[in-house]
Amino acid sequence: MQKGFSLIEFLIVIAIIGILGAVGLITFRAASDRARLNDAATQVATDLQRVRSAAQRFNQNASLVINSSPAGSYTLTIDGQTTKRVLPQGAQLSIGGDSLTIAYNAPFGELASAVPSSLTVSLAGLTGLAPRYVKVIGVTGKVLISELP
Repeated sequence: MQKGFSLIEFLIVIAIIGILGAVGLITFRAASDRARLNDAATQVATDLQRVRSAAQRFNQNASLVINSSPAGSYTLTIDGQTTKRVLPQGAQLSIGGDSLTIAYNAPFGELASAVPSSLTVSLAGLTGLAPRYVKVIGVTGKVLISELP
């Protein structure tokens, strides 16, 4: 009677472990990409809410300016100070043209123009992952994150 494993049994176990590891890695990467995309959309939405709140708090007009180049950054102007913000690695922000300014007027924090704005947040090079849409709605400038355009 022999004790231990044969070479074939050992190789089968190693192959099964390799397949499970590959599946786990693919699943982890997809979850990581989704988390990065959600973080980028949340960052933009939070900054929009921050700009609106600052217009009320400091009693000064505040704005968020997005230029089409570079696609992963934008600037905030709050209380007379301009801050450049950068999205997480690989995330990009798309707008309908070359630039977009979302301005809130003091003292109530309403939008300077009541045109609804929709910003598309996506990950560069990934086509299988649906983008997130950050929407600014109505004269109050309410901010929503959506998976639908």
